[in-house]
Amino acid sequence: MDPEVAYLYEPGDIDSASVEMLPDSPALYAFQVVLSGEADPLWRRAFDQVWRESRYLGKLDALVVGDRIRFICSQRQGMTDYLYLIESRIRETNRRMEAHWRAKRIPTKTLRYQHYPSSFIPLVKI
Repeated sequence: MDPEVAYLYEPGDIDSASVEMLPDSPALYAFQVVLSGEADPLWRRAFDQVWRESRYLGKLDALVVGDRIRFICSQRQGMTDYLYLIESRIRETNRRMEAHWRAKRIPTKTLRYQHYPSSFIPLVKI
């Protein structure tokens, strides 16, 4: 990664292997959304603030860890609605971070989510 560029992130897949029922609260579960890169500390703090400011009544906890965000969700919540909230909060975090970096005259680049590792080489081009 280029040290002269500030990075923004986009959501990727839900890590289906990370879905877990919470033993202390059977009505809740946790899952992780993979980001397009490992979020820096400033982006993590901005996301935390954006998440806390959200007015969605059904939102629970969210924690950015490395290249993932771990969400706690109620079993009765519709996943589609919750994913829309998640994507909108990531977009808002990126919007705020882009304005922050623009004010400091530092260019930004959005890391694109890659389904395959960067070392993957396809056998044929489609």
